[in-house]
Amino acid sequence: MLRYPKNGARLAADTVKSFDLQPGFQARAIASEPLITKPIAMQWDARGRLWIAETPEYPNGRRPLVTDAWKETGVLVPGKYDRPARDRISILSEPDAQGMFTRKTVFYEGLELVTGFCLYGDGVIAVHQPDIVFIHGEGAAQKVERLYTGFTPGDTHFVANHMIVAPDGWIYTDTGSGPDVSSVIHPEVKAHLSSGMFRFKPDGSAIEQVSSKGGNSFGGEVTSNGELFFGQATSGNPVQHVVLPEWILNKGKAGKAVSAESVINQRKVIRPDMPDRAPFMQIDVVGGYSSACASTVYEAGAWPAEWNNTVFCTEPILDIIHCEKLVATGPTFTGEPVPTDREWLRAHDFWFFPVDVEFGPDGAMYVLDFYCPVVAHSDTRGPLHSKSGASVRPDRDHYFGRIYRIQNDAAKPLVMPDLTQADAPTLVKAFLDPNKLTRFTAHRLLMDRADAASVIPQLTAMAEGEKFAPARILALWALERLNRLTPQTLRAALKSDDADVRKSALLVAEALGEKSTVDVTALLNDADARVRLLALRAISSSPLTPETAASLLTALPKLNDDWSRSAATAAASSNAGPVLEAALAMHGAPSNALLDLAGSLASSLSEKDGSAALARVIIAASKAAPEAEPLALTVLESAAKKMPPAPADTTGLNDALKTLLASPTGLSTSALPFAVAWDTTGALKASLPGLIDPKLKNLTEAKMSDDARAVEIRGLVHSRAADARILPAVLNFVNAPGQLGLDAIAALTATGDPALGKPLVAKLPELTSTAQTALFDALTTRSEWANDILDALEAKDIKPALLGPARLSKLRLHPDPAVARRAAKSISELGSGTNPAKDEIIAKLLPEIESKPGDVEKGKAAFTTTCAICHKFNGQGQDVGPVLDGMGVHGTNELLIHIIDPSRVVDNEHRTWSIALKDGTYAVGIIARENENTLTLHLPGGASQDIKIADIKSRQDTGLSLMPEGFESLGADTLRDILAYLRGGNAKYRALNLDSVFTTDTLQGLYNSRAAKDDTVQPKHYGVVTVEGVPFALPDPSTTPTGGNAIVLKNSEHNETYAGTMPQRVEIPVGYPIGNLHFLGGVAGWGGRPDSHKPAMKVSIEHADGQKQVEELYTGDVFIDYPSGEDVPGSKRAEGVVKKHHVRYFSLPVTDRSPVTKIVLESYLNGISPTTLAITTDNESPLPRKK
Repeated sequence: MLRYPKNGARLAADTVKSFDLQPGFQARAIASEPLITKPIAMQWDARGRLWIAETPEYPNGRRPLVTDAWKETGVLVPGKYDRPARDRISILSEPDAQGMFTRKTVFYEGLELVTGFCLYGDGVIAVHQPDIVFIHGEGAAQKVERLYTGFTPGDTHFVANHMIVAPDGWIYTDTGSGPDVSSVIHPEVKAHLSSGMFRFKPDGSAIEQVSSKGGNSFGGEVTSNGELFFGQATSGNPVQHVVLPEWILNKGKAGKAVSAESVINQRKVIRPDMPDRAPFMQIDVVGGYSSACASTVYEAGAWPAEWNNTVFCTEPILDIIHCEKLVATGPTFTGEPVPTDREWLRAHDFWFFPVDVEFGPDGAMYVLDFYCPVVAHSDTRGPLHSKSGASVRPDRDHYFGRIYRIQNDAAKPLVMPDLTQADAPTLVKAFLDPNKLTRFTAHRLLMDRADAASVIPQLTAMAEGEKFAPARILALWALERLNRLTPQTLRAALKSDDADVRKSALLVAEALGEKSTVDVTALLNDADARVRLLALRAISSSPLTPETAASLLTALPKLNDDWSRSAATAAASSNAGPVLEAALAMHGAPSNALLDLAGSLASSLSEKDGSAALARVIIAASKAAPEAEPLALTVLESAAKKMPPAPADTTGLNDALKTLLASPTGLSTSALPFAVAWDTTGALKASLPGLIDPKLKNLTEAKMSDDARAVEIRGLVHSRAADARILPAVLNFVNAPGQLGLDAIAALTATGDPALGKPLVAKLPELTSTAQTALFDALTTRSEWANDILDALEAKDIKPALLGPARLSKLRLHPDPAVARRAAKSISELGSGTNPAKDEIIAKLLPEIESKPGDVEKGKAAFTTTCAICHKFNGQGQDVGPVLDGMGVHGTNELLIHIIDPSRVVDNEHRTWSIALKDGTYAVGIIARENENTLTLHLPGGASQDIKIADIKSRQDTGLSLMPEGFESLGADTLRDILAYLRGGNAKYRALNLDSVFTTDTLQGLYNSRAAKDDTVQPKHYGVVTVEGVPFALPDPSTTPTGGNAIVLKNSEHNETYAGTMPQRVEIPVGYPIGNLHFLGGVAGWGGRPDSHKPAMKVSIEHADGQKQVEELYTGDVFIDYPSGEDVPGSKRAEGVVKKHHVRYFSLPVTDRSPVTKIVLESYLNGISPTTLAITTDNESPLPRKK
């Protein structure tokens, strides 16, 4: 039952009294209702006045109701939607003797769900869904200018928030959603944003993602030295540090690098008395951070020094403010809790709802408190949700709101000067203020002044020699923004003893891009890991000189984290030619890191048709020192994989190729493809036979190592146009042992030559299992080669048993429909692997399997070798197909059906997709994820394949399972053991198969009408769910014979409602003894409240011995209305099972142990429509029924 805390809302002063606060701090309220309402963001202006955004319309704004107004209090003015919005930005003033503000001036009212704003220019930039707007001026002269549009989240807590005007001229902002946005002023400026941090220019000229990491971001920070942090509300990792922005990762990514790293990683909140009432409990990440707000770093200058570099966030559901010390860890930061044994602040007031933490001009902390009994926005436990994505509740408050000030007892007295009266020199002097707020405000005001250039000498002196690092950094940015930063000044900053100054100077160099002429390479060896990373970023922003490329390559082996390697790749990828030339000019053996980078860059040049640059690289390769040969070899081999057209300018190229071709090592073979493809003048043609003849002969030399032979093979295959003998010679190595055979397969199949299909297929019987898989998988990527396999099968040149069930199934599922049809017909006629008479196979196997118990240990071993390549069970195996935990509840018969006929029932998530590519190849797998650039397929064995969207010709949902057919070939004994292993702890449970008796599906309305789509109990996930320790099977309705997944019974004889069209009774066949029946249902349309007492559903259990057990179930005992938040004694609420509303769990003992022939469910036609989603049986002793 939903209840307010004892005594309801408290006075603000009493809430402060409930604070458990860090020793040495004092708190007091400075604003509360009725003066303010629902404060969500705050800023201080140049006079030190506090501005706040108030959102009394949160969360629904002007979205229409979805239910009765008394239930859905998220709407401020029900029924009135065609009206001005009510959110506003206000200025607080005139504090009384206790420090409470007594006056509010409304700057602007009429914003739609304002969740963030900043002071800028002559007014305010703010969120005004769906726009970001610039509100110029005050009073009657105000003008609202739309800057960007597209910020229209379906769920209003996935919003743009926390705007920060940074010294670099960008406004940094968080967002919890993934909108497609565009500039109103410059419509050609567009961006797709995702949850994380983005930035935009206030003139509408640019908007871009800074960091994307999901988790509904709320709360951002830009520090004095340019570090970026943002909040992550719902992931358990509340504070994120931007290590490397997206624009760098887009240029180059190494390893598993992502743009942001968790500073606070899965930390638990230290609070022993967790909420125990549903409205105040966490829904996910229980005990951790599931609604975190803010990520604010202390730089306010008043508190003792130990509080510098601490970061603060909140967890509103648990009524706390949390603090951690930032500790440099390589190129990022980790947090250390302060204090370690409790939270920094804990309120003992359920209504305390801290949504933001900032530091004011006096150095104190200011806390915005929504002060509301409703903490959660959405609620996955079942209630109806509004058009804003918020759970529908009758207690969403639109009146209260508080602001608290928390100050340290030893704080230095700070007063913000009135900067509105300051001239340009005074603003520059304000850069020396100990408070970041004052410094940033002064910098913002200076950049708006027409006479800012008058202080260039003052700024230059500060940028070159000021000891106070934050002031020096602001001076650097001011000079850059004014286009008056000299190389001399930037060099001085790069040489500073202060790492923060060096870091910021590098950020300035990155912003300058090609305009910067300052060499930053010395900082690649800096003692500070963050400085080294930012040096790589700066290098990536402009073309590389040979000297810079050499420095980058020298530093490469020392880079020991994926962010630094990604930044190095980004720097090199935009200047691939110069980097490769510099690498080839180096002396000494190349490192593995350099070989990886060189291969990537050479491939990139070829793919981008960089023939001219590649020609210069080949010339450099011809001059490389002997110890650099592995590098030259890597470059040539990588570039030859996709040969670009010959360059227009071949000056020096033929001479370089002649030098390489004369090499006694593998270099000559690696250069051969370029001699064949780029010899436009015929200068090299006469010499080719003399080169190729000895190479073909050398392939069979016993003294040659396999690695050297593989180099020869790859070079010759790329040169096959010059000599028809090459491919037949290389075919002889397909069945070579070990890696050499795999190298030969890869080289030949990469050609795509249709003529190679038949000779390659003929090699299949000669190969090891590993080599067979590699060759078969490559052959099935092309239709002509797949047909060659079928030709061989039909001619009986290869036997079906050689391929096995998985490979035969892959042919039947081939993306080319003609190949798939032919494969199905041929394999069926051969009687191998995929006999269509599945029911006969199952009927034959089932009694054999059930004749005796299986061996669990043998089953585990068989599962590991046969099934774990695609399925995870008990934490082991690959996550390609469905996770099989809990699947044992289905019983032997149903599990056997899934094994023998896997495509009989396939849920949408695991259907196989056929992807046709523009190069004529195919890919087949399960779509794991997709964005605007890349689609990732899950493949058998746990592998994945990334496919560029631009390379896709077409795609098709096959509707089939990726799981192969033909597992009946394992035999009854092995299948029995596997099933015993899968059933394991679920052996006592068995899910009743309701597929044939489901009366409807939960995808639309169940009761009044199908159109009432919220009137349903739609499962959050299909598959097996566990409630009260009992597994239940919830099928995807698209996979059942009836197309249903719920039993809804008739409510009355009248059919004016959808429920009235349902049957009154259903009969469920069983056929075995039962100890207890477990139901997932217990809800009904028109099911009443706890005080009702009407018969809802009759359960009749009929036995083989003629006995019949009848149970009558009532509302107010077992059943209740499906949207109810109340409780009844005879069943339990099943949390987290359905998306909206709820279902319940109850059990019935079966008194007769003879086999149950059928179970009958009936309604009473009394207006109540009972609903059941699943029934599970057990073989335990009957348990007393709870009443």
